Amino acid sequence: MGMELDVCTLDMTPPARQTIISILDLDRQEPLFSQLDATSFVAFQDFLRRIDKSGILWVTGAAQMKCKDPRYGMVLGMARTIRIEANIDMATLELEHFNSQAWSATWKVLEDFEGRLHESDIDPVLEYVYSDGYIQTGKFHWLKVADELKEPVHMSKPRSLDIGQRGALQTLHWKQFTPSELLDDQIEVEVRAVGMNFKVCD
Repeated sequence: MGMELDVCTLDMTPPARQTIISILDLDRQEPLFSQLDATSFVAFQDFLRRIDKSGILWVTGAAQMKCKDPRYGMVLGMARTIRIEANIDMATLELEHFNSQAWSATWKVLEDFEGRLHESDIDPVLEYVYSDGYIQTGKFHWLKVADELKEPVHMSKPRSLDIGQRGALQTLHWKQFTPSELLDDQIEVEVRAVGMNFKVCD
């Protein structure tokens, strides 16, 4: 691809402000973290401490799509942890096959990874999958399910007194509902008073 490369092992200090491309999984032909002994793990931790304002693109085997060896999924958990605890942008690229097409895809992913931006409400894409000739990413927009399930208040709709859990008075609340249409043999009763048990009166 015409790039100048610096070869670096876990025992060395990587160049500052330069993207690190890990091919440890490819070199071993198996997931690094599946057979990592204590000495190698300490060397990996020390390597992370020596990183100076650099991101890591970890090239690994398929784990999320067309997975043949689920052990490759361990690097995803490791990368997500490193992003949070070490504040290092560690991206992953999963490949179905380690061939020339995969290396072309790696080059494209590297360009995208190096152009990443951190915005206030959107994190950069840091997980890539090369499958069926396409580079694919997972897009997520975080939301709180409890907030999304709350229905907007419509003043035109009636409300009824409801309890979320029987006996737990703190779950007592007004709940909107859409009234059903009356049939020919039905009447509507307007309630003017309700009864409360002694627990509510206390």
